[in-house]
Amino acid sequence: MKMSNSFTFIEILISVTLLSIVGTALLNLSGSDKRLIEFSKMKKNSAMLSTYVYSRYDSKLKNKNIRLYSLIKQEYIVENEEIKNFLKNKKARIISKEDNKFTIDENSNVGVLFFKIETDIDGFKNSAFKIEQL
Repeated sequence: MKMSNSFTFIEILISVTLLSIVGTALLNLSGSDKRLIEFSKMKKNSAMLSTYVYSRYDSKLKNKNIRLYSLIKQEYIVENEEIKNFLKNKKARIISKEDNKFTIDENSNVGVLFFKIETDIDGFKNSAFKIEQL
């Protein structure tokens, strides 16, 4: 009997099965990378927005929920509708805690107040410390 130089049906079936398994695994890896990138972007945006909140912090904002657009529109005119809608959908929970209060020396009325400001934007918590003179 003469041997043929071609692949058998079983060999082709096994190679197609293996290729589909490898292809599926690669697609799953790609999907998880996209989720990780999206998570990183949201965390970065939250940190940047929190930095803006810290820099504009005022005691009227203490322990309040605010929409970021209402805070920003006091200082800037936002003309881009996409950015405006993005900011309108972002809420920040601002929590302020007094940490330490002390005076420079016993004879002085000059004192310093340290307090911690925390924000929660999109479920990401960020914090900073602020120092005010008494």
